[in-house]
Amino acid sequence: MRLLLDRYNRGAGRKTVQRVLLGCVVLLALLVVCYATFRAVTRFSPPRSSALAKVSVLHRAAGQPIALNGSQSTLRRDRGIWLIELHGDPASLGRDHGLLVQRQADRFEQHMKRLLERHAPGWLRRFIAGNVVRWRYRHLDEATPEERQIELAALAGQYIDSEDYLEEPFQRLLYYHALYEVSRDMADSPLLACTSFAAWGKATQSGALLVGRNFDFDGGEPFDRDKALIIFRQTGKIPFASVAWPTMTGVVTGVNAHGIFVAIHAAKSDAKLSPGAPVVFLLRKILAEARSLDDARRIAKAYPLSGTQALLLADGQRKQAGVLEIAGERQMWRTSERQYLLLTNHLRHARFRSDATNDRHRRYSTSGARYQRLEELVKGRQQPFDPPAIAQILRDRRGAGNRQLPLGHASAINALGTTHSVVLDLSAMVLWVSRGPHTQGVYVPFDLRRLLLDAPEVRSLASLPAQPLALQELSLHRWATEQRQHAERLLALSEVEGAIDHARRACQLAPQSPQMALHLADLLYGVGRTAQARDAYRRFLGLHPPYLADVERAQSRLAGH
Repeated sequence: MRLLLDRYNRGAGRKTVQRVLLGCVVLLALLVVCYATFRAVTRFSPPRSSALAKVSVLHRAAGQPIALNGSQSTLRRDRGIWLIELHGDPASLGRDHGLLVQRQADRFEQHMKRLLERHAPGWLRRFIAGNVVRWRYRHLDEATPEERQIELAALAGQYIDSEDYLEEPFQRLLYYHALYEVSRDMADSPLLACTSFAAWGKATQSGALLVGRNFDFDGGEPFDRDKALIIFRQTGKIPFASVAWPTMTGVVTGVNAHGIFVAIHAAKSDAKLSPGAPVVFLLRKILAEARSLDDARRIAKAYPLSGTQALLLADGQRKQAGVLEIAGERQMWRTSERQYLLLTNHLRHARFRSDATNDRHRRYSTSGARYQRLEELVKGRQQPFDPPAIAQILRDRRGAGNRQLPLGHASAINALGTTHSVVLDLSAMVLWVSRGPHTQGVYVPFDLRRLLLDAPEVRSLASLPAQPLALQELSLHRWATEQRQHAERLLALSEVEGAIDHARRACQLAPQSPQMALHLADLLYGVGRTAQARDAYRRFLGLHPPYLADVERAQSRLAGH
């Protein structure tokens, strides 16, 4: 009897195991099918377009631009700035762009991949974050104008993947151009630290309309090194110049042949988020079609935007400027009778005074501090502005109240995170682009009359002199940043002692930096070394921290909460 029971139990146990295994296989198969369906639903399919004529890259002699056989598009390195000229319809623009910057595109993509790995360590975290983006922006292709999709598809067709990427080139390019939208939920988004201002009339020496602009994006050294001035000559559209980096087809800073200037500043508000097209394509549409500020505002009104933005718009011919503040369906126009306009990353129109999110962003980010310092510098100037004076303000490294700040402090107008810095005389159509590093190098002049209007005369344009930092000071700052980043990598690998050691080295190299002190304090607190962490938090609080949220967290942990 016992033998029969044992056989029964063994048979029943075997069947139970088989059922469990079968259930696991079925569940795994269902998960695979569900995920495959999810990726199919959220995949962007490149638009079909007519076949393009075959062209090839033609390398010319040293000092001459790289050209394309059968096309007018060219690429050359001009005094340390990439100068790219593109001609044709959207598909031709994308094809030529891709062929000319193929090498730079590969480098940038590798860099962006490493940047993602640093900010989202661990494959599981990146997998989750990537799929959240896929779902949230699953309608991005539908919202993107067809012309831009055609151009991006042609550009993607020239990509050569030298590494394994989860997404296909067309999908990557769409996400890449929606970086403003993707990063808007980040409390300390690297795109929320730009500074611009315009001056005209009696505020300038010649009465011209002058603009200064710092575009800050802490994306790493390649974005600072490989600045690009891209000239777009799309068939049937207004020629325009975009200051960005070689692979960018949208616009963050630009000016067209009619002297219309536009620059984007990310902001935050109570406005409900809705699906929309990347804002960089709105700026491109403005430059390609607007002949006046009224045209620019009309184009923006009809554009399907998502999120909150502030656009600095200026007209060099009419010597007019204004800020278009966009929050959902509200678009408010802000001007000034003082003949100058200032803009950082919060909304200032009276209609947004009761906006709680905007107010919190002004106080908790560096936008309020940078605006206060910018206002001090502009209002306190005794003489009218000229281009060198504009560059001097863009290079300012002090805080509100003329407070001395350590190198790279986030509350400074020049926090050493500037991807490109430009000065424009919109009335004379002259553009200066800082060669780098950041705002410290020579501002290289470009004659926009020649580049956009094919003016035959050659004007002699002077550079704006460099204002280099002391080599030792800059080297120490970079070394400290590298030590902090290495500490982050070691911590991700659970190398706690090594991470703490490198975080301490960063603090020794930059003893006045609140960012370095906070990183060490958070690291110590996270591994349970509470007493040491409190000492580090006390030091951090004495270094004029730029972010109120960091101050509150440090105070809370010191209080034992």
